[in-house]
Amino acid sequence: MPSSSAVVYTVLATSMIILFFTIYGQFHYFRDPGSIFFKPERALERSYSLYREQEAKTFRTAALSPEKPFNRSFTIDGKNATICGVFVTVRRDDTELHPLEISISSALAGLDHRERDDLDLRVYIADTKAELHQAWLSPLLDSVDNVTCAGNITSASQLQELQNLEREHKGGTKVALDFSYALRYAYETSSSPYIALFEDDIIFANGWLARALIALRDIDERTNKMRNTWLDLRLFNEIRSIGWASKELLGNNVPFIILGFSVGIICILWIPRYFSAWGKRLFTNGVMATICCVAIPLFVILFFQAGKQSILPTMPGVKLQPWGCCTQGIIIPRENVLQLSEELARKAATPPDMIIGDYATKKGLSRFALDPVQVQHLGIKSRLSPDRKALFTPWSVAFEDLKVDRLSKDHERMLIKLYGQ
Repeated sequence: MPSSSAVVYTVLATSMIILFFTIYGQFHYFRDPGSIFFKPERALERSYSLYREQEAKTFRTAALSPEKPFNRSFTIDGKNATICGVFVTVRRDDTELHPLEISISSALAGLDHRERDDLDLRVYIADTKAELHQAWLSPLLDSVDNVTCAGNITSASQLQELQNLEREHKGGTKVALDFSYALRYAYETSSSPYIALFEDDIIFANGWLARALIALRDIDERTNKMRNTWLDLRLFNEIRSIGWASKELLGNNVPFIILGFSVGIICILWIPRYFSAWGKRLFTNGVMATICCVAIPLFVILFFQAGKQSILPTMPGVKLQPWGCCTQGIIIPRENVLQLSEELARKAATPPDMIIGDYATKKGLSRFALDPVQVQHLGIKSRLSPDRKALFTPWSVAFEDLKVDRLSKDHERMLIKLYGQ
């Protein structure tokens, strides 16, 4: 094969690979903010969360049906539940149906009765005037194990402080206090070894509780049941926090990676070129130069520019993750609840996710994340920053890509693993 023809074929092959990859990326990587294929207008398209929301609405309809009053057959006292989970909720003026009702319904929809026994689910209405909350008189609250409000669990001075913060519209400070009081309330009124905090505008995946319980067992094995050595397990991960260190074209040590691959490829190709006649004809100087100076640089750059979550999606299971933001759904071992509650109250002017992260670092506590994510944030506005909308809202791409059939099969398998036949 003439040298020039070999170079042309190499260039054509490189071009075809990049073309096919680009077309594939346009259809599959458009959700990833760290990808060059990211499409803002499509990034927040809902898929699985829509399906799960419909299941939640079906559960809610059954719970509120006047023809067939909801039979609260799963009622427990919470004393033996593995997890005590608390929804922290406030009144919302921009909606008739408070998202809390969808959140509760999705948390309970599809639970096996044994799972329900493992969950002590509660609601903390953080408004100082709880009766103004849209869900205050909702019959759906009969399906949880306990409902309380700020006026019931805070002292007179604490309540006054909350009222002042409401009047001054300092939601960023108040939310940390809300979390602090919710944690203390759960700690003092339950004996569960784990306490979970949930925001009130989330939706849960099918099988979320079984997956969380198995994850907690896994963490126990890793830490030899020393629960004072780790701080939290996150059920939600915001995709922008799972990316490459840099988005720059030559960031992430790209030049050195290109150099390393080029040297490696030259060494590999030099063997057939040196020892065989066909190698000498095929791997000419021009071909090797094209591979090392054109193909490899393009492939490496495209690999990083396509986005980490797109190219290397996280594997299922529990993993150490000391970084990460958002408090949509977190589970905390009982041993660390009181200290974290005090830290949240002490540093209330700081966003709660930052307080939690800083506290873990200061105390040398491990932090874990669960994949696939089991919670999606459905709020258009964030409590921490009411002006944060659209692409700036915490959002999980991975949640929308969950598959209904796969989750159903996984749920059945996990129930057997947890409780046997």
